[in-house]
Parts: sequence; structure tokens; C-alpha cells
Amino acid sequence: MKFFVEYSIEKLNFTKLLNTFNREEIKIFSIKYTENTVTFCSKLSEKNNILAILNKSVYNNIGVTTISPKTIWEKNMFSFIGILIFLVIAYLPMVMVFDCRILCTDQELTKEIQVVLEDYQLDSWNTVSKEQENLLEKDIMKIEGVSFCEVSKKGGKLYLEVKGSLSPNVKEQKDCIIATKSGIITNMLVLSGTPLVAIGDYVEVGDVLIDGVVYSKEKDKFIKVNAEGSVLAESTLEIKENIYENGIVFSKTNETAIGREVSFFNKVLKNAKSPFEHSLQEKSTITVGVLPFTITTIKYTKCDYSFYESNFQVEEEICREKLMMQEIALASGGKIISREFVLEEFVGYKTITLKSLVEMKISDD
Repeated sequence: MKFFVEYSIEKLNFTKLLNTFNREEIKIFSIKYTENTVTFCSKLSEKNNILAILNKSVYNNIGVTTISPKTIWEKNMFSFIGILIFLVIAYLPMVMVFDCRILCTDQELTKEIQVVLEDYQLDSWNTVSKEQENLLEKDIMKIEGVSFCEVSKKGGKLYLEVKGSLSPNVKEQKDCIIATKSGIITNMLVLSGTPLVAIGDYVEVGDVLIDGVVYSKEKDKFIKVNAEGSVLAESTLEIKENIYENGIVFSKTNETAIGREVSFFNKVLKNAKSPFEHSLQEKSTITVGVLPFTITTIKYTKCDYSFYESNFQVEEEICREKLMMQEIALASGGKIISREFVLEEFVGYKTITLKSLVEMKISDD
């Protein structure tokens, strides 16, 4: 398919020639002047008309060139070949992988990564899509001891940046680290992952402390990693212990008794009586007919009674010691900041409650 025709004539009387073209309504374009000549172009359909006008004129050495895909190719062949080679060289590294480099300081992990790479056949020219990069990251993250992995492609090379666990005792991969206790955070150490809370924040049991992802600026996305770290918080421990005064201590047996109580408009007409009333186990209520008679059935479990003499002051000190021993065990090496003993009195016994403020580890292992 031909495009247009290029003419070259002497510069002499070109203005007069233009006037002739205008009268004949012949359109020309791309007019270029040199010192002695002028060139211009026209559509292929105007070629015969223009040549007829030029042949009647005084012009000598008329040059006529038909521009077609073939002439364009012959004229610019080497330029086109150069552009094609450049595009191939520039495009191939974007889709092909010629080399794979593992950036990892742990030699043992590097060997295991190389085993994973064998399935991807990255030792020869190959294409690697984004989906394959993400799949490769996941496979490497499954290796025991890997806490971070990022796969990136630059200039035909695939880079695998891998970091081993900073905590050698961590074996299982964690998606996140959650709070095992409630409290105010006092200290955080994040080995791998993204912290979702800060020092001074109050957290409750089950809140996520460290998420198993990190943001990659290069890929503009979050990458999954193994969540590792330790979080300390001021948490309140509450422990209770009962102290019985001089009186009755009950010991349950398997023997049971049933008692019934009848009420009318919530007024008790008949009380339930049982020799075992100190150990109520079950209670159910039914209404009889249209009248608001209520019958309450109560099931009791028999208890053995025994009496003992005690010195309350001595028992209180012993109880405090027991509570402090339980506190030390529950704190699990935490720093005890403050203690508060609360005494409550009930019928037949008293309860001592130890409320302790302890700085302890609240992150799950």
C-alpha cells in the first residue's frame, strides 16, 4: 500500500508554481526549501496532475519519489533493526529471569532455599509471574527458622532476601501474637512483624499485639512473615482464700433430700425444710392452675458437720503467706510492683483477697 509522493525541483519561480496549484485545487504539503531546490509532497492521487503541470513548466531535473512501506523500510532499515534489538534487550529482563540470587547470611537456610528453588527451575532462562513470586515467598516462609522473605525481580535477576529467626527457640510459624492477659503495656521487643500497639496502651486478653506482616515499599504491599517478639505489661492479679472462724465446716456426701415450698402471690405459705439445707444444689419453680400458686422444689445434698477452734489472727497471717506464694507462682518471674490485701466478712468465714500489680510478659509464646 502506497502512502504519498515526494517532488524535488529548482527553487526558481516556485511562487508562481504554487499559484498554479491553487487554481487547479491541488493540495501539497511538507514544503522544504534549500539553497537551490525545494521539495514538497502530495497525495498519490494528485501525482499525474502535478507531473502534467511540471512538464509544461521550465523546470529541469525534476525528482519524483513514491513513498511506500518498502521505501521507508529500505531507507530506515538499520534504524528499525536497532530499535527492535533495543526493545528486545529492554523487554526481556522484565519478563525473563537469567539469574537467581539468595540474600541470606544463614548458610543452612541458604541450602534449604536452594532445594525449594529446584522445583521452580530458575537456573535457566524462564519467566516468573507475580503469582509465582508470591508462591515462592510462601514456600520459603514454610522453612523452619525463616522469619522474613521478600522476592523481587530487577534487570533479569531474581533476588530472594531471607532472614532467619532472631529467636532460635521459635519453631512454629505464627500469624500473629496475641495478649494472654489484660494490662497496660510497659515494654515491647519486636523481632519480626508489625506492632499494632504501643507502650502505654491498654490491651485485653485476645488483642493482637504483633501482626505477622511487614510492608514492602518496593512492591507496595504487605508481605506475610513469622510474628516474633515479647511484650510486657502491668497486669493485675487477684487471688482469694477463705478463713473459717469457730463454727461449722461442711463436707458434702452423696445423700440427697427434697424439700418443697408453696407460695401464693409471692407470699410463702409453706416453708421447705430439710436436714441438709446448708448445701442447696438445685431449685425449680412451677405455677399451679390459673391462680398464682407457686411450688418451688429444692434439692439438697447431705453434709457432715464438724466444729473446730481457731485463732483468726494466726490463720490470717498464714493465709497471707499462702496468697503471696500463689502470687509469685502466677507472676512467672514478673516484677511485683504493688500489693493490696482486702478482707471481707461473711457468716461463718472471712475472705482475704490479694490484689497485685505485676509487670509480666503477656505475649503468647
